[in-house]
Amino acid sequence: IQIDAEAVTEENVQTVSTELQSGTYPNIKVKSGIPLKWIFNAPKGSINGCNNRFLIQEYGIEHSFHTGKNIIEFTPVSSGKIQYSCWMGMITGNIIVED
Repeated sequence: IQIDAEAVTEENVQTVSTELQSGTYPNIKVKSGIPLKWIFNAPKGSINGCNNRFLIQEYGIEHSFHTGKNIIEFTPVSSGKIQYSCWMGMITGNIIVED
């Protein structure tokens, strides 16, 4: 899996920044047990009927994108690969969680 962005930890919070694209979601790498602040930028024109809402089922997260900065926050609890997808399940991305 190609990693598109890796989280940086400062003051017990890890932050990762990514950009929304029309037909793909980014793969990110994070650490377990540290609260994550995922800044997902959605440039004007990047949101469409498929990618406008995504789900991280393992964490019960559903997020509807708006133009500009979107912030998704949760704490990854165990190492491994978490797949997330658009609301239709057609676009997927991965969150790689390391100890």
